[in-house]
Amino acid sequence: MKTLYKSLILAVLLTTSVTAFAARHTSISSDMLNGEWAIEKVNGKRLVSVDDDMPYLIFNTKQNLIYASDGHNTVNAFYTFNAGHSANAIKFSNVVASHNNDASSTKALVNALSNANAYSYEEGEFPTLHLYKGDSEQLTLRKLGLSVLDGAWKVKAVRNNTIEKEDEIQLVIDTTDGRVYGNTGFNIFRGTIWIDTSKPRAIQFQNINASENETDNQRNETQLLVALEEVESIKNVKGNTVTLLDGNGKPAIVLERITISRDKE
Repeated sequence: MKTLYKSLILAVLLTTSVTAFAARHTSISSDMLNGEWAIEKVNGKRLVSVDDDMPYLIFNTKQNLIYASDGHNTVNAFYTFNAGHSANAIKFSNVVASHNNDASSTKALVNALSNANAYSYEEGEFPTLHLYKGDSEQLTLRKLGLSVLDGAWKVKAVRNNTIEKEDEIQLVIDTTDGRVYGNTGFNIFRGTIWIDTSKPRAIQFQNINASENETDNQRNETQLLVALEEVESIKNVKGNTVTLLDGNGKPAIVLERITISRDKE
């Protein structure tokens, strides 16, 4: 009985090891790298956010460039992907930090990128990319991107002006289709979304068109439509709230996630 029990444990361990090995060595296409990734760990240690700005790394797959930030500095590099005969090879070259190289987190990030020569990829709602040097994990990246904006939201504030409950404005964002739809309470509006993957969290709402029902209280509506077209990026999502920033990095719109019940439609 003990022999059988040990055999079962050994079989489970072997199966787990083989599965982990297979997961680590599953190659992916270059397109799956494209866009922004949150830097979760460098050499197994988490980077601390600076001023609520999450450390990030952006792959620009058209130019084989990466842009990264630890909150203190930006780091740029070229990279090659699946080069040579290895299906899981990745290599970074000309890794350069912008300034203040004395920051320990910047040094760690530069060294990790310089050392990495292989990767593994985990699928999921938020895909994870592991960068290795041999068996030593150098970087852990998690794909967040702007898909976190997808769904229904209510407008909490426009240019620091709080939107009262009785004046509630709702909108729906779909980054996959590149569309935004909304209801100001008086008019329906819609527009397109443009995302620049070479810049961190960059998003623009364009071609905003609204129906033309006139009312005595359109101040909030006008402010919102103007502010939407001034949005250039998003700040980190905190719980159910996200702040959209203008080109000067100032809050333009604050949104709160909501669930729209079909029973009420």
